[in-house]
Order: sequence, then structure tokens, then C-alpha cells
Amino acid sequence: MQVEVDSNGWVLASGTTSWSLSIVTTAYSNATHSISAMAIDSLGHSTTTSISVTISNLIQTYSTGWYGPDSTGNVSTVSETMFWGGDTNYNSKLPTRTVIFQVNDTIQPNDANAADTCSQNASTGYWSCVHTIQPVDLQWVSSMGWSLHYSFYLQVEYPLSDTFTVTYSGDVNFASSSAQAIET
Repeated sequence: MQVEVDSNGWVLASGTTSWSLSIVTTAYSNATHSISAMAIDSLGHSTTTSISVTISNLIQTYSTGWYGPDSTGNVSTVSETMFWGGDTNYNSKLPTRTVIFQVNDTIQPNDANAADTCSQNASTGYWSCVHTIQPVDLQWVSSMGWSLHYSFYLQVEYPLSDTFTVTYSGDVNFASSSAQAIET
């Protein structure tokens, strides 16, 4: 059994009564591709069949979270920057969905961003805030491409001993990512 993707040359599949061949999808563009299989019997007769498949690889995301202690030495703002492994094409897909801030503390944040929602985990008592990504959160730099920048203005002070995490919940095109916020 031999397999070919997009007329790029036949590759021998492994097996005797059933066959398999692993294909690294990231080597191909996110688009429709043709996969053909050719069987040859012991007399040299062959038959070929083809199917169309759509490759839709997730775009990798890279998150960095950070905070700066305020004048009292506590944390009241946590920021997030997200880059993704795409290209410098202005028309590239952009992330949607949400950025989530989490803190391992029972002090309720009073997020200054009215569109964000904060809730307390019933089992741990810890808090999280969810921000739906807006166009204003995205920035374009021609040499680097798109990036996302967002800050949670919590309007309460958390001790530096708390753990702050910022997470991007990936949509259909983008992989999820998470980063522990660190002091800058």
C-alpha cells in the first residue's frame, strides 16, 4: 500500500492486512488536501482511491503574564500579552474567546473593566475574572505580526505570596495557553 498527499510523491504505508501512515499535518497549509491510496497485488494490478480532507491546525499561542507591586508592595493589576505562531500577514486569523485571570485567594476582586465577569470557585473559594477579547486588545506590528495585550485592574490588593495565573481559552483556530504572572 502506498499513500500520496497532494501529488507530492508516493510513500509506503506499513501493514499487511491493514495499513497505516502517520501524516504530520503542520507540514501542510490549513486548507483542503487530497490523500490518495494505491494498492498493488502480487500480479502487479493496481487500484487507486482518493479522499479530500480539510487540515485545520491550531495556531500555537504563547502567553506571558506579569504584575508590578504597587506602592504598598501588593498586587492590584495583572497584565497579559499573548503572541501566536503565525506570520506577519495583517489578514491572519485573530483570536477570539476569553482571557481568564485567576488568583489563589478568597479576597473578591472588583475588576474595573465593566465588561469582565468575576466569580468565586465554590470548592476552593478562589477568584477568577473573565474578559472577552475585543478588537482594542489586539495590536499590529508589521515586523512581528499581531499580539494581544490586556490588563485586569482588580482594585483590591493581593499579597505577593499569592499565585496569579492568566489563561487564554483557545477557540477553533487557536491553541489554549496559560502563564503564571510574575513580578516585573
